[in-house]
Amino acid sequence: MTGAALGLAGRAIGRRMMKALQDKVVPAVQARAGLAQQQFQQEKVEQDAIVARYPELRGCTTDQVIFLDGGTRTVPVSELRMPVTLAQADQVVARLR
Repeated sequence: MTGAALGLAGRAIGRRMMKALQDKVVPAVQARAGLAQQQFQQEKVEQDAIVARYPELRGCTTDQVIFLDGGTRTVPVSELRMPVTLAQADQVVARLR
């Protein structure tokens, strides 16, 4: 008899937990995922704008520097804040020219 009562109580608690999960946790996770997707899209647009404006801008992953194709100056990657913005790219290119 006690086992059956515990089983019923356990199922009731489980249903309440599932309802709380569906009502609170799932919407919060979906909202966060939507925000992350928006940020990703915004960063992609920004990166595309940088590539379009400065097709001669290059980076070396071995030496961890940014440079202009055919140029002699470099800027350490460590000086950049990620994700790189168009304004930041403008400043880097001005330093490299």
